[in-house]
Amino acid sequence: SPTERLTARLMLAGILLALAPGLILSAIPLILNISAGDAVGAALSILALPMLPLFYTYAIYKHRLGFSEHRINRLLVQYTLFLLYLILLTLVFVIMANWISTANELLVILALVVLAILVAILPLRQPVQTVFNRLSYGTRYSHREILADYAQRIPAAVDRPDLVQLLKYELAPELEIRQSALFIRQDGAATPVYLQGVGSSDGPESWAGMESMLNNADRFLVPEVQKAEGVNDRLAWVRLVVPLQVQGRPTGAWLFGRRESDDIFSQDDIDLLDRLSGLVAVTLESGALFEALSRELVTREQTETRLAAQSERLTLLHEIDGAILAAGSPAEIARAAFAGIRQLVPCTRVSVFLFDTDRDIITILAAQGSGTSMIAENDTMPASAMPALETLLQGRLFVSDDIQQGMTGSQLVQSLSPSGIRAVVSAPLIASGDVFGALSVANDNPASYSARQIAIVEEVSTSVALAIHSARLRETLNKNSQQLQLLSARLIDAQETERKRLSHELHDEMGQILTAISLNLAAIEKKLPAGGDEKLHAQLADANAFVTGLTDQVRSLSLELRPAMLHDLGLTSTLRWYVANYLRRHDTQISFKSDGLPERLPESIEITAYRVVQEALTNVNRHSGATEVGLRVVKIDGTIQIVIQDNGRGFDPDSVGVSETAGSGIGLVMMRERMSTINGRLDITSRPGEGTRITAEIPFTES
Repeated sequence: SPTERLTARLMLAGILLALAPGLILSAIPLILNISAGDAVGAALSILALPMLPLFYTYAIYKHRLGFSEHRINRLLVQYTLFLLYLILLTLVFVIMANWISTANELLVILALVVLAILVAILPLRQPVQTVFNRLSYGTRYSHREILADYAQRIPAAVDRPDLVQLLKYELAPELEIRQSALFIRQDGAATPVYLQGVGSSDGPESWAGMESMLNNADRFLVPEVQKAEGVNDRLAWVRLVVPLQVQGRPTGAWLFGRRESDDIFSQDDIDLLDRLSGLVAVTLESGALFEALSRELVTREQTETRLAAQSERLTLLHEIDGAILAAGSPAEIARAAFAGIRQLVPCTRVSVFLFDTDRDIITILAAQGSGTSMIAENDTMPASAMPALETLLQGRLFVSDDIQQGMTGSQLVQSLSPSGIRAVVSAPLIASGDVFGALSVANDNPASYSARQIAIVEEVSTSVALAIHSARLRETLNKNSQQLQLLSARLIDAQETERKRLSHELHDEMGQILTAISLNLAAIEKKLPAGGDEKLHAQLADANAFVTGLTDQVRSLSLELRPAMLHDLGLTSTLRWYVANYLRRHDTQISFKSDGLPERLPESIEITAYRVVQEALTNVNRHSGATEVGLRVVKIDGTIQIVIQDNGRGFDPDSVGVSETAGSGIGLVMMRERMSTINGRLDITSRPGEGTRITAEIPFTES
């Protein structure tokens, strides 16, 4: 470091000055081939030896000598000049003693030489002092040189310790300043940057006291001015105050006290310190900004690191949610969560438990992990086996740093012991306010889970709980739907069976009875005498007409319930008969087209197709007010397609079934139910005022 280099240079200078007299008084006479007095050389050598401890002490303890430093500095310079003077004088004496034979001439010439050397050596004091100062402090004592040097070095000392080293240990000694202090304004207080030759109690109590001194003293203070202005005794040592300013804004103050030679600061000194104070103020401001920027960069890097970790965490949680949603059964959902949670939380084992409070048992829905364990998927255990159950049922997290401490009596802990499980985090699975299970992660290292990892387990448990609850609801819904579909199919079968039975009874039994009545009426009419009671003949004719009409209605009702021709002749012929019969009874025009249909279809398809057409045309008659209806039954790409389209008033399909009118939409519902029993599809397209189109597609593959 610069301080160590200066110390080494001072020590080398001391060694050189201590050895120089002996070397010079030995080497020069030898070179000139003249004799020298050994006693004189030895005396000078002994006289120079104290330079070694003096320079060593000064070099090592220079900054600890306080006010004695400058005195020792000048003493060493004077001692050095004294040695130089004696060396020169001795050399001249030795040379002249060898060249001049008479003592009188020697004394006269020696006196002149002593006077000449004395006159010549006196002006050397300042250059020697300058050289010594350069050895001690590294720079010559010259305002121009100091300004040129420190104008480059101060702005480069952005780190505050470097600036303190530069101002306190280099600049102040060069200017022979023994007392100085630098304060900066910080939150209304005067904070010291460095103190030299004064204690911490010798500074201003607040920035207000510093500001008052700056305003009242006009920078330059002497004891009389201090007392006259009532300056606090804490600052009685101050002789000069130089403000630190950045763009006219006060940022601090540079205080100077005693100097070694005197307590007076010349105008040149003040101008120099003024210029340097501006550089110091800017450097301190730059250093503060640099520190703030460094802290901001560190904070930003930490924030970016946290954001990156959070982003990665959210991405993984999103992937976990996606995997959970893509899974089907509750066990698949649990396994999908396991794959994601292992990337976020270190765990030896992860499990999902389901609680059955009615039967007081716990079921292991899914479990994954390394090591040996007595717990496996679908195993059950009594509720008392889980020590965390009470906490979990209250909807709270269960966290144990080491389950082997104090829980060894638990069946669950005993079953996990072979795996070496120690730390455990269990999060309750809650849906609709009820706790129905728990997600548990475990590790073989005690106290291995941080608060962040525990929060991740809780977040994943929320997703798992919702997904499992939805899956269970979906399973229940599918089961109920299958049961409803089965019941609907049975109901339709029962309805068709009942229709068939009623049709048979109407056609066979009622038809036979009506036929017998008609025959009996005809027999009675034959037995009446011709030209008999006309009124009785009219009544018999009316009765016969009633029976005939009732017979037609019974036959028609029987066909409506279950046309026998559907079984005998097939779908196409039955639909032609039904359309013809419909046209006789209603004013609506129907166009019927059939294409590609096999001669016979499975009975279930024929019955369903017939009922769809029957219900659709019944709705046309009752609700649409249509005048034209198109009916098309075709076979297309493995399906029997039925299309019924009318030009009636139409309706809103979304509103069907929401009306308060009894029976509203029942026909359409029955049509859908019939289609679902044979895996068919029913599509209804309609808008008010634009008619209705009903399309039924029944899958059919010819064997």
